Amino acid sequence: RPTVEIPPGYDMMTFGVNKVPVPAGAVRVYRLISGQARAQVDRISFVAQDGSVLQTVVKPIRFDARERPWYQAARADENAVVSRIYTFSSSGRPGVTFSNRYLDASGAVAGVAGVDMSLDSLSGLLASIRVDGVGELFMLDESGSLIASSEATDGAGTKPLTAAAMAMWDGRDGAFFRMDSTGTQRGHLVSIARLTPVLGAAPTMGVIVPTDHFVGAIATTTRRVLAVSAAVALVALAFTVVLARLLSTSLRQVSEEAARISTFDLTGAFRMQSRITEVAELGSAMRNMKNSLVSFGAYVPKDVVRTLVASGGNVAVGGVSREVTLMFSDIEGFTRKSEALSPEVAMRDLSRYFEAMAQAVVETGGTVDKYIGDAVMAIWNAPGEVVGHAAAACRGALACRAAEAALNAAGQGAIFPTHTRIGLHSDRVVVGNMGSTSRLQYTAIGGAVNLASRVEGLNKVYGTSILATKAVVDQVGDAFVFREVDLVSPAGTTRPVALFELLGEAGQVDAVVLRDVDAWMAALAAFRRRDWAEAAAGFASLRGGPAGEVMVSLYQKRCADHAAAPPPDDWNGVTVLNEK
Repeated sequence: RPTVEIPPGYDMMTFGVNKVPVPAGAVRVYRLISGQARAQVDRISFVAQDGSVLQTVVKPIRFDARERPWYQAARADENAVVSRIYTFSSSGRPGVTFSNRYLDASGAVAGVAGVDMSLDSLSGLLASIRVDGVGELFMLDESGSLIASSEATDGAGTKPLTAAAMAMWDGRDGAFFRMDSTGTQRGHLVSIARLTPVLGAAPTMGVIVPTDHFVGAIATTTRRVLAVSAAVALVALAFTVVLARLLSTSLRQVSEEAARISTFDLTGAFRMQSRITEVAELGSAMRNMKNSLVSFGAYVPKDVVRTLVASGGNVAVGGVSREVTLMFSDIEGFTRKSEALSPEVAMRDLSRYFEAMAQAVVETGGTVDKYIGDAVMAIWNAPGEVVGHAAAACRGALACRAAEAALNAAGQGAIFPTHTRIGLHSDRVVVGNMGSTSRLQYTAIGGAVNLASRVEGLNKVYGTSILATKAVVDQVGDAFVFREVDLVSPAGTTRPVALFELLGEAGQVDAVVLRDVDAWMAALAAFRRRDWAEAAAGFASLRGGPAGEVMVSLYQKRCADHAAAPPPDDWNGVTVLNEK
């Protein structure tokens, strides 16, 4: 952000490469150059003497300000730097730029602030502090080139006293010599010394005073002149420091907030105040972007948005193969129940239900993929990696059941009480952005998705609430308690699938339930070895217990059917289901 001073009495009609008209009363110009590469925008603010902004103009520019020597020099140097004399593109006047870099919270260079001071301004400044109103002052940069001089230009376009002094100077710091042959018929004393470095810049100041002006100690007067000159230089450079600090403090806040947003940390409100209009507008834009991302995260899984923000890349159609655990849930009899309700009431109650289910999924590391009517599809291990995703999904399913129980106990809604059926399955699928370039959805594709949905629906057959496949059971080991239910070939599938009822985490299941599971497994083993009488007796003993009447009755009927008409010798216990 360069700052440009308009010298007193300098009639500047236009400013910048875009020839922006300068309003009357402007004494200072603030510029904020932002954007990427050669698509940058130049925001120009004209400021009056009292600090008020007279006009702000925004124009595109066709160059990259970061390629300017003053920007590159400040970026590479931790101290403030002073450029060589060059012609400003903004005003067409020669001058120098004081620039200083500023860093973000991570220590990386976030940008460069600069102050352009034309030779007219420097020369006017030197003229205002002449020694007792006589003599001339000039300033050289670190390479010995003339930056400014208070001496008026003669008819030939030169500054004769300054030119003569520089021609006689041997380059020594602290040089003091007499100059007679100046063509003015008047002797002069010349003192040239380097000032104390300020913010990395160490200009050289020269003083030319008529010899007959001095009636006292020349050395004392010279030191006084240099002290005054040094003070003026310090004031000018201090202005640069104050401006840089004002900018760096605000921009550091913006940089830190941008870093948090890049990791999708959208907690807390962003508050930043600045008297500089452009910086205040930048803070407002940051707040609006944060609020927009919060809203965006309500439509798209937050892990997906976090990945998009962190990568900074373009979104494209495609996916990757990954093993995940899928969960499908559905409310039993919701369609029939919702027909008696107004759409507004059904939506209100269903939203409360979805909120509780989504929280249970997210808190166990899952991602809600989509809502389908009253159904929920969730994924563990995509898009973010979840170690032990099958166990996390089991915990998520149990948390969903507990959340539903809490809603049913509260009874605050026309759709409650509800009974949710849940299906779990682990397998390899393709996850990624599916759809068209104009409309994408992050989801999972593969036969495993279809099977997980079928498993959820089989709860109706067995009167269960949470069914999981053997692929899930094999991954979680003894961490959870399961009851083996059946070996089935669901509609739309070709391979038999072993089904298990998820009862709870190990160590948290009641002893009565555990004894019931053992008795069930004994009866199921007798059934599979074709001992129909023993199996039927075993299932009959489980009536009224945790196994549930639907499942007990189902197997009692199978025992009776097989006893009356034994299955063929190649019977393997697989139940073929033709209905979805």
